Amino acid sequence: MELWSELPDGDPERGEAIADIQDLIDDHREAPAVPFQKPKIRFDELDRVVQGIVAGKERLRAIIDRHGGVSAVARKTGIPQPSLSRMLSDGSMPRRTTLYKIAEALDLFETDIAQEWTR
Repeated sequence: MELWSELPDGDPERGEAIADIQDLIDDHREAPAVPFQKPKIRFDELDRVVQGIVAGKERLRAIIDRHGGVSAVARKTGIPQPSLSRMLSDGSMPRRTTLYKIAEALDLFETDIAQEWTR
């Protein structure tokens, strides 16, 4: 934390670090009181799971583009633009808090933007 705390306010690295910390705080606030154990995924199913995540993010990206693009949606959601861009481009499952923020900001149902992740 000391490393980025000395960076100027507009530095993208500082903004990304702050956004990541905020995501962790949001996840913690919404965490169930009982510890949650994630379902196991068999090794031979990993490729299928990753392909599903990538396809879902491509659909989400198309929705975001129809609503003015990443920068516009970042402003509407309060999610820093670098964090939103990174979420759309990496191969990991998006956080539910992020999906909720996007759905709410675009006046959509969560299932409209993430049907495959909300079952």
